[in-house]
This record gives sequence, C-alpha cells and structure tokens, in this order.
Amino acid sequence: MWARLPLAAGLASLTALASAEASSEWHTTLVGTPSVDTPSALPPLNRFYSISTSTAGKRKSIALSLTDKNILAAQDPATGNILWRRQYKPNERPIAYYPCGDTITVISSTGTHSLSGKTGATRWVQESEGAAQGGVDAICLDPTAADVVTLLNGDVRSVAGATGKVTWEWKANSGSSPLRLSQLSPFQLSVILSSDSTLFSVPLSLSTGVPLSTLTMKSSPKIDSQFIAVLPAKAEGAPPTLIWLNAGALKSSLHGVDSFSGVKSFSEGEGGAFTEIVDVGLREKGVFVARREDGSATVFGAEGGVVKSLWNFHEPTDNGLYSGFVDRAGDEHVALLSFSSTLNLGNLKILSLRPTLASPTGLVTGHTFPFSPSLYGSFRTFCVEVSPQSEYVVATRAIIGTSSGAVQLWTGSKLGWIREEGLASVDVRPVFVPPPERAHLGDLKELHEGFEQRLERQAAEIQSHFSSRASRVAPPPGAHEELIVLASSSSRSIYALDAAKSGSLSWRASPPVPSSDSFKWLRLQVVDGSDLIATAEITPAGVEKNVVVTKAFHFDAFSGEFKSEQVYEGVASSAVGAARAVTTVQREAGRLVGRQVFKGRAETIWTFTPPASEELHLVVPQQMGAVASLGRVLGNRTTLLKYLNPHLAAVVTLSPPTSTAILYFLDTASGSVVHKLNLLDVDTESDVKVVLQDNWLLASYKVKGVPGGLTKVVSVELYQPEEEGDIIKSSLRSSAKELRVLSRSFASPIELNVMGVTKTQLGITNYNAIFTNGVGQVITIPRRALDPRRVFDKASKDDQEEMLMMYDAILPINAQWTASHSEELLGITNVVSAPGRRESESLVLAFGNDLFFTRLSPSKSFDVLSPDFNKSQLVITVSILSVALVVVRSMVKARRVKQKWYSE
Repeated sequence: MWARLPLAAGLASLTALASAEASSEWHTTLVGTPSVDTPSALPPLNRFYSISTSTAGKRKSIALSLTDKNILAAQDPATGNILWRRQYKPNERPIAYYPCGDTITVISSTGTHSLSGKTGATRWVQESEGAAQGGVDAICLDPTAADVVTLLNGDVRSVAGATGKVTWEWKANSGSSPLRLSQLSPFQLSVILSSDSTLFSVPLSLSTGVPLSTLTMKSSPKIDSQFIAVLPAKAEGAPPTLIWLNAGALKSSLHGVDSFSGVKSFSEGEGGAFTEIVDVGLREKGVFVARREDGSATVFGAEGGVVKSLWNFHEPTDNGLYSGFVDRAGDEHVALLSFSSTLNLGNLKILSLRPTLASPTGLVTGHTFPFSPSLYGSFRTFCVEVSPQSEYVVATRAIIGTSSGAVQLWTGSKLGWIREEGLASVDVRPVFVPPPERAHLGDLKELHEGFEQRLERQAAEIQSHFSSRASRVAPPPGAHEELIVLASSSSRSIYALDAAKSGSLSWRASPPVPSSDSFKWLRLQVVDGSDLIATAEITPAGVEKNVVVTKAFHFDAFSGEFKSEQVYEGVASSAVGAARAVTTVQREAGRLVGRQVFKGRAETIWTFTPPASEELHLVVPQQMGAVASLGRVLGNRTTLLKYLNPHLAAVVTLSPPTSTAILYFLDTASGSVVHKLNLLDVDTESDVKVVLQDNWLLASYKVKGVPGGLTKVVSVELYQPEEEGDIIKSSLRSSAKELRVLSRSFASPIELNVMGVTKTQLGITNYNAIFTNGVGQVITIPRRALDPRRVFDKASKDDQEEMLMMYDAILPINAQWTASHSEELLGITNVVSAPGRRESESLVLAFGNDLFFTRLSPSKSFDVLSPDFNKSQLVITVSILSVALVVVRSMVKARRVKQKWYSE
C-alpha cells in the first residue's frame, strides 16, 4: 500500500511554525485601572497636561493618571501607548500631584519628589517623617525654574526646582492642622489652618518663610475641613478666595494680605444642600464644581474677589463625573460625563466659559456615544481635552475609565482605542485553550482516493504553496493558535488573548451578576475542549445573613458566548463540575481541613493542625504534568523510582522566634505527612515561595541577617524506598521514613523567587525552573543546575555518564537564562506554564501587573527543522522519488505479468 505524501500540508505546517516563532514572545505593558478621585477638593488624579517638546516652545498633550496599582503613568492620547510610568511601594502611596512647567511634583505618604514630565525620571526627593496627616498642597512659583512650595504633615517647604534644595521650612504648631496654601502676592504666601473647626491663616514671606502675622475669622465659622479649597484671584491685585462646606451650605471668604473679609453663603437651591466640592483641575482659574444632594451640580467661579454661579447642571446624575480643561487660548471648559439608561448611550456635555456674541456667559455643547454597561460596567473616572474649532464648535477627546477595568478614548462620538487595564489585576490561575483539531480541506475524500488522484492533489497543493497569492490554506473565521484565558475579580471580567497574535484580545465577557453583589473569581477550567467553566464566589447584596453562593458560569472557550450558570451552595470551587468524589483542602482557623465532596455533599475526612509555635503560611498543591519516565536511570544502570502522588501537597509553616520555615509533604487523600523538612535562617517577614511538580519541589526564601540580601533555593526530589520494587504504590503512607529524599540548597546574591516549572506534552523534554528576580526579569534555570544529585567531589565515570555537575553552593548569574531579555516587566507575581504544540516547546505566561508571554525550549528544538533547512530541495527530492516510484511500479507490474505468462 502506497504511503501518503502530504507535501503541501507539511510545507504549510512549516510556514505556520515559522509564523509562530516570529511572534513567540510578547510583552503587554499595563498600569492598572485609574483611581477614583477622592472627595477632598484635591486636584484630579487623572487629567490632560501639555509638556514642551522642543526649545521652540511647541507643546504636546499627555494624559496623566494615578492607578489602583500604585502607579503614576503618562500616556500618549493619540495611541494609548504608555510614555512612562513609575510604581510606588505600598507604604508610599501618592496622595496628589501638581504639574509645574515640564515637571510634576508628587506628594506621597512618605514625602515629596519631583518627576520629569517627559520621561518620568526622578529629579529630587524630599522625605517626610511619620505618616501623612492633615492637608496636602503645592504651589508652583516659577514654571520655568520649577520652584515649588509644598505642604505635607504640617511642614511647609520652599524647594528649588533645579536642585531640590530646601530654601526655607516652616512647621505649624501641634494644636493646629494646616489645610491649604495660598499665594497672596509675589512676596507673600499664606498657610490656611484649622483649630477646633475654626479657620485662620498665617502669612509667610516667600523669600525667608518668616511668619508675618496671624489672621482669624471674626465669626469663627465651623467647617468640614476635608472640603476646604483656595482659589487664586484671576484679576491682578484681587485677593484669593477660600471655599468650604458647612452644614450643607457653600461658604466663601476673601483672603486679603492682612485680613479676612466677611463670610458669604450659598444656601440650598433646587437640588438641595451641597455635599461635595470637586476640583476639576481649574483651580488656577478660580473655577470649581459643587455637587448637590440630588446629583445635580453648579459651576462656580471666583473673579475679582467675587464668587458667583456660572452654570447649573440641572439633570440629577448619580453617576455623573466632572472634569475641566484649559485650552491653548486660556479659556476654561467644564465637562459632565453621564450615562442615559433610557437611550443606553453615554452623554458628554461641555460648558465652555468662553463668551460669544450669542452666549456671553458661555456655550454648552455635547454629544452621545455608544456604551455597553453589560460589558464595561459603569463610568468611574474620566478626563477631557477640549479644542475650539470655531465660535460655536468645540472638538473633544475624553479618556474614560470604567468599572470593568477598560480604559477608552473617545474623540467626539468615535472610539479611538481601548486598553484592558483589568488585566493588571488577574487573581486566578489562567488556563490555556489549544486550538480545535482542524482537518485540511478534502480530508474525507483523501481516505478513498487512488494514487493518481493523490498525486494530482499534491501537485496542486505544491503549486498553491509556491504561489504568491496564497502560501497556506486560509484558516476559518475565529481560528487561533493558542488562547490564554484570564480573569479579574476587580473588573468582573474574563479575557481571552491569542498568544500567537502578540496577545491581542480575542474576546471579552462578563458574568450576569448585579454590580451591588460582592464578587470574587475562584477558578477557571476547560472541559471537553471548548466548555469554559468560570467559578465565582458571590455574596448577594441586601441579604440579612452573610450568605456566600458559589456559581459556575459556562462560556464557549473560543467565542466567549455565555451559555448557562449553575449554583452550588457550600461546595468548594475545585469540586464544581466534578463527575466523581473530589477531595478539597481548606484553611480554617489556622489549620487545614480535608473534605470529600460529591454531588454537593461534603464530609470531613481529616484535619492537619501545625504545632502551636508555627504559623500556617502556604499550601501548594501538586502540579502533575505528563510523566515520560517513572524512574531515573543512574550511571550504574540502577533506577530510582519516582514518588508520583497526585494527592501530594506542600504545606509551609513559619516559626518567627526560631527563623525557621517547616515544609510538610502532605497526602491530601489521607491527611498524613509523608515527609518533613526544616528550612533554617529564614527571613519570616518576607515571602517563602514553593513549587511542586511531579516528584520535584523547589523552595526559595530570603536569608535573615545577611547585609545586601541573600536568597536560598532548595531543590528536593522524592523517590520510592530502595527496597520498594513496585512502581505503583498506594499514596496512603503512615511512615515518612519509607521515602528516599534527595535535597540540595543553593545561594544567590540576587533576589530569586521560584514561580513554576516548564511543562510539555509528553514530559520527554527536560524541565526548567522559572524564577523572577528583583529587577523585573523572568529567569529560567535548567534542572541540571538545581539537581539534588550534584556531586561534591570530582565526578566519577558513572556520574559523568549521568551528566551530573559538580556541586557549587552559589548559583551562577548566566545572562542566557534570562527569558525576558531586555523587557522591563513590572509587578510580576505569578508565572504559569503549559505544553506547546510540539514536545520541545513550553508556553510560559508571567502576570501580575504586566503580561509577558514566551515559548521556551529547555532541550532545544529537537523536533523542528532548522531555519536554514532547504525546503525546496526536500520538495524536489520527494517529487523525483515519487516519479521514480511510478516508473518503477509500472516496470515491476509489467515484469510480474511477463513472469506469469512464461511460467505457465
């Protein structure tokens, strides 16, 4: 029978592999969801700003945002690309930032620092003692020199923008709380303070910081200090204005050089009492917005020492957001963003405070745009940029942050781009969805075709392959190479990324859950190739008792189409969708409880309680991959049988008094401890990372008391006892002495955190351990370098045959082990691996803040032709052989016929 020769199909596969290799690595830069502005009359956390791009004075717009990932970032509004970003530590959360010329002054919980608006580089840092208390503020004295005066923790400092040197400092008395700063004149600065809910001011000399006097309001008004605001005067020589709230009324007072004026009040209007003062970014222009109880708002302005109402947004909008902008002509614009549930459209209104002949008080324009709350949730933040096109027409572009984590740019009613920043908050283990098996065109006919038909078809495929019009069979719509499905609880969304297309978004879905319910993803799993089950823990709002419901949402893995949902009350996420009894492990009150769950009924079968001196820290389940060999063949031809227990879990407890971490190998089927290992000199304040795959465990931790930092990596392998001849043995062991345990520890001068181990389809390829270091890189270390059987002395002949390396306590720093190369990864907290399409290939996804994907070949690409392989010569050779076979076949057939004639 003639063998098939799928020439063009093989060439198409080679082309596909080459295409996959071209996009084998990608990095998605993320910054997180923009933070919601705090109602404290502070400047907006998300805004447009312009920086100079040349000495000729040309300026370029950038979008600044502070996100929930503690990142201050600058974006290019035209493309959505990140120009620069800076991530802060958890203890130095930025409170506000103030642009000054081409610099940005950032006030955080630990101090004040200045950044370059072009690059985000740090220019200078001023640290502050203690936690941030009282008001914060900053005034830009000279945009060219970037000189600023800052207020933090009751300290007022004048800082030279060029050097960061403090020229003078003034500190308030302990009985008063500074709230805001106000520039009274080119020579005087005023500090607005409160004491016993009473406002007063201390004027300071701008050159020396010496107090000149103390002013107190005669009426001693009560204030809500978190709503205090200071508006500079627009007219030259006019005093600045103080604005605050008191008992639902808006109060104002002029702040003169040597006195306060009388207090004026704006009482309740049609919308009820005032509830909030909103700084829309027009503080320097004396414009602000005050909200009312019913959701309506009034735009106020201070000019010539007089506060007056400029415009009323009468429509009650509970979900309304406000933003301001100053165009290049110096005119102010206030925008209102809201959603109309009736029209199912987003609505943007712009109040342009630019007098015209038809509208001396200003012009109101607006437009609508399509918006889907079921997919993107609700509006959370936004900032707007306005450019007047004519006397009655303005062009706008708005960057909108949604509750689903999506950040959108709208130019008028046209969508510019979308950034899925919810991917920066992935909190469950992603799953890889391989493509469905796709048959080549004509596969059914190929089963019954003859040799001549097969030859004609293959010749046509070869011609099609070399044709310039098409090099491969076009894939069906929606086809992909590998899908990676991720989920974020904060955005309540599921994302499917196409790994072969640089991580482009294939589809996005959200479960049908009310926004008022508490929500948390628990698990993702793919069943039957295309059924994606996303399990979530939901706490319904308005329920008297704290009822937690587990729901399983079913989606089509390739399209994201929602199918159905199932409710499981009191069932662990790992048991959802299980067809047989499942053992679950849960942490309860400092102990572990093992339960057997089947058909919604759970039964406790064991408990594990660590000693009183130990604290339960971490539980790592077994990650069983494909096992190609059940044993390890040694150089002397003996075999060590691996201890392969699918129920095995690693439990880590910490003992801070003794600086010890205790590692328990726990059988979750019986609750018995099969082995115990002590890790010494552990810095218990840092994290201990553990990975368990097959019979190999890796642990990494920081060593306590080492100046400069030192990381230890412990490698452990579990084998069956020497006298055990059975390969398959019950995992229910009562004695930990039965196992044969090999271990080695290694030290590294750089920070290493073990994250995972590579996986392949058949488990033939060698493993690589995956680490992250302290500078945002993904490191892969070959298993040989971490082998617990590395020899202490010179390798013997048997050791050389086993390719064992000599033991070295210090792990080398090898640049070739850096999988992320020169990519700057931010906030990587997890790494997952999955088999690729070939045995030599392992897919690796690192996530946390950024996303990084790569394909690794720990044993090199032994099943792939080299790039310089002559494919054309292969085709020509096979074609010649095929023709020769046809000729020889005819000759053999004729000879057999002739033999039959003459033999008879």
